[in-house]
Amino acid sequence: MPSRDTARIGVMIAGPAPPIEGFREGLRDLGWIEGRSLGLELRAAEGRLDRLPGFAAELVGLGVDLIAVIGAVTVRAARRATSTIPIVFTVVVEPVGDGLAADLRHPGGNVTGVTTFDPRQARTQLEFLAAVRPGFSRVAILSDAGVSGCLSESNRDAARALGLRPQVIRVRAPSPD
Repeated sequence: MPSRDTARIGVMIAGPAPPIEGFREGLRDLGWIEGRSLGLELRAAEGRLDRLPGFAAELVGLGVDLIAVIGAVTVRAARRATSTIPIVFTVVVEPVGDGLAADLRHPGGNVTGVTTFDPRQARTQLEFLAAVRPGFSRVAILSDAGVSGCLSESNRDAARALGLRPQVIRVRAPSPD
């Protein structure tokens, strides 16, 4: 167990525990050695989203210096637990559309992170699908009901622009859908 004068990072995700050796290696490259200058607290909800608020409260109670999260639903749980500990996210499709950041350049509050969302991506993907499956006229768009509809709306709008009939289906994972 690292001493309290080490930095402590809480890592919280909605899915299964990922292999984080690359994360540890990157931190080592920067001089942060787990067990000496750094403590990691990993919490993985294994798809049971109801566990996220408890994990967030637990990490806050442990006094972590930073909470690293994956996904918008996880950001929300961490943000409800603290407005002072920095929260850094990845794999959030559209932070502004999801209400997690005021602006991409200046997110505001204690939440920041990275996104790879490109609104043109939906059209490009549908054009590719049309190239390999010419003549299709309908497309189903599955999306996560736990996040904003910005990605499914982008896909729907792209489909309509290409003359397709989109059907958006928003599901909650892992259950009941």
